[in-house]
Amino acid sequence: MKKIFYLVLGLVLVLAVIGFFIFGQSKTNNYTINTNTIQVITYSLAEVASHNIENDCWSIIDNKVYDFTGSISEHPGGVEAISLACGKDGTSLFDTKGNKNKPHSPKAQDMLKSLYIGDLK
Repeated sequence: MKKIFYLVLGLVLVLAVIGFFIFGQSKTNNYTINTNTIQVITYSLAEVASHNIENDCWSIIDNKVYDFTGSISEHPGGVEAISLACGKDGTSLFDTKGNKNKPHSPKAQDMLKSLYIGDLK
């Protein structure tokens, strides 16, 4: 019984060492990233204007284009608050929190980053 235990233990150790050499060593990438080649997608005002309904809602804020389609129903101010900006420049609505002359919270501004899809041409 002891021989089987040591045999199994030895086999496990051998497999662990082999696994380390195959999977455990860091690999170097054979490519480089040239940050000068990153291109931002741009959209015309006409392209944004075609996304002007609640279930297909893009808006412009500070010359950046955002897709609000998936999050429009989660807006604390209701669907209507965002739908006013669908297909349009919503900068003033965003900056004044829907004409209430209050800025949006830092959290709201942070959320915009995940909705960004490109710049206005």
